[in-house]
Amino acid sequence: MHMEGQNRIRAVKQYAEEYGVGTGTVQGAFQALKSAGAIELNACGASGTFMTNVNRRRLFDACGYGELICLMPLDANLPMRALATGIYKAVSDQKLPIHILFARGSRNRLKMVKREKADFTVMSRHAYEAAVRLGEETVEMVGSAGVYPGRMGYITRRGMALSLADTPVAFDRYSYDQLALHTDLHLLKHTRQDWLNVQLADQVRSGEVRAALGRFFDEEEGLCFHPLEGVSPETQRKLSDAVLVARKGEDSLVQLLKRTATYEKVSAIQNEVITGKRMVEY
Repeated sequence: MHMEGQNRIRAVKQYAEEYGVGTGTVQGAFQALKSAGAIELNACGASGTFMTNVNRRRLFDACGYGELICLMPLDANLPMRALATGIYKAVSDQKLPIHILFARGSRNRLKMVKREKADFTVMSRHAYEAAVRLGEETVEMVGSAGVYPGRMGYITRRGMALSLADTPVAFDRYSYDQLALHTDLHLLKHTRQDWLNVQLADQVRSGEVRAALGRFFDEEEGLCFHPLEGVSPETQRKLSDAVLVARKGEDSLVQLLKRTATYEKVSAIQNEVITGKRMVEY
């Protein structure tokens, strides 16, 4: 899936040994892919056999892949819709079928990837590293793919002085970002633990909670945003670095995503959407 034209392929015997099948089975598989128009090969004698062309869409169909499923954070704002558009276009421009789905909370999204309900997901680099620290060992980071939108900070009602020493800070425990920051910054907890990220701003506005962790995009009526204190520039960078995460062992998928959903490609499209030069598409 991730190979380009002019790539040298390994000897049939090596494939047979790796997958525990006969050489005839390997030769039959290559022939089936050629007949389907998925690949073109050129045998060059002692120099080996080279892949001269790859039709990834036909290769997907021939292998029964169906479509790639990318699980995104909720598309509640333009920057996140722009990120989804960047990933969708970067992959689909390579003639690969992809669907974008949305789910709240990096912990929830990671769980669905592990259960093979999606092929890969998007979160901040900070969230991924928090997941690893908490013992998550069955997934791996593919790489950076654009900017994770929104500044992380504290949300309070406008005009309220924020004193973290005596103010409990609400957070969504299904967000690895918020969970790790709340722990690392030694913030006071509420007795209630089931806050929803999508409700936190409204709960602050209504006075149900005095302060909450969250990503803020635009000043909202009645609310005030306070930047994080005591957080290193490196942590801030990781909070804004959107990364792709897949299951461990999916080496072909990882290599494919590294070649298609690159930071340069995704972030360029993301910026075009934010500046109005491109429409949202996914």
